[in-house]
Amino acid sequence: MKNIPLWFYIVMAIATAIGVIVSIWFPTSKRLRENAEWKGEVNAHKSNVTKILDEIKNDVKEIRDFLFGNRKVLSSESPLTLTDLGKTISNEISAKDWAKKISPTLLEKVKQYSREFEIYEFCKNYMKHDFSPSEQELNQMREIAYNHGIDVSGVYSVLSIELRDELLKLIKLEDSDDHTEAQ
Repeated sequence: MKNIPLWFYIVMAIATAIGVIVSIWFPTSKRLRENAEWKGEVNAHKSNVTKILDEIKNDVKEIRDFLFGNRKVLSSESPLTLTDLGKTISNEISAKDWAKKISPTLLEKVKQYSREFEIYEFCKNYMKHDFSPSEQELNQMREIAYNHGIDVSGVYSVLSIELRDELLKLIKLEDSDDHTEAQ
């Protein structure tokens, strides 16, 4: 047998090593890519699930407040009215005066609704998303809520009812004015 040069063995060793690395790398890299894609999809879905869970949490809080917290200030009659405690709170925070002051600014937005419950829903949403009391007003509402053993959301419910009632008065006034002008 002829002597095989050393460089041949080195080249063969390198070629074999490359063959082994390639045969291992490609299937493994494919699995790694698929794993990375899967993790990306999971992360995308995770943020959606987090949003949904936050919405559920808020819905449960609203239901809990309605069933337990606001029951103290709102009667269960239809339409919702204030209980004696709700009337007391309304007087303490001058809710009727506040509603008379704010309702003209909201009248145009409410005119699109034809049913009283829609106006009430508007008022609830206004209190939840758009109402921004001053620090002094917020502290007063917190103190009143604390003194009466309710959550601040109960005070917001009182304000919602007073705002609804005032908006309904203004709408009925406008309707009667429109009918008077038409005659």
